[in-house]
Amino acid sequence: VVGIYGALKAGAAYVPLDVRAPSSRLGYIAGNCQLNWLITTVKKDKQWSELMAAGAPLRNVITMDAADPVPPDGVRGLGTNDLERQPDTAVSVEHNQDALAYILYTSGSTGQPKGVMLTHYNLVAQLCAIEGVTDTQLIAESDTVLAFLPFFHIYGMAAFMNLSLYQGATVVTMPRFDLEQYLELVQKY
Repeated sequence: VVGIYGALKAGAAYVPLDVRAPSSRLGYIAGNCQLNWLITTVKKDKQWSELMAAGAPLRNVITMDAADPVPPDGVRGLGTNDLERQPDTAVSVEHNQDALAYILYTSGSTGQPKGVMLTHYNLVAQLCAIEGVTDTQLIAESDTVLAFLPFFHIYGMAAFMNLSLYQGATVVTMPRFDLEQYLELVQKY
């Protein structure tokens, strides 16, 4: 979640990847959208080279769980040590409502996945549409929302993440839906 909003704040577009997808699909997506920054974990380091082999012009890898990652040749690796050395001052980037915010890829059930480009305006319109469905406030600041849908899915991103954070709620994320873990988290929160 931090990586998503960090990318948006920096003026970049966010392209979520389903890490469970076949390498060929991920490679196609990375090459199609010309992915050059990757925010990931060290556990997925094998995929970095696969993305490059598939045509992604990957130049920078940020790992959220390693101090000093070792990326493929020609790629700059940034880890937690690098992130901790960054200034606490906010980045000042002008945002245009028509600027690209997300590219979400379809399932590709009828061929290659297709990128759906969403602007910052689209994100605000989604929030307004979700809020306008009912006269009742769906999510309040005092709520804790258990996000079990993936953020590469439009509903997981729009309803679970964006709407919840917009309302000031706490978001607890699950890497994938698991009934036992879900019930444990419901009891905990």
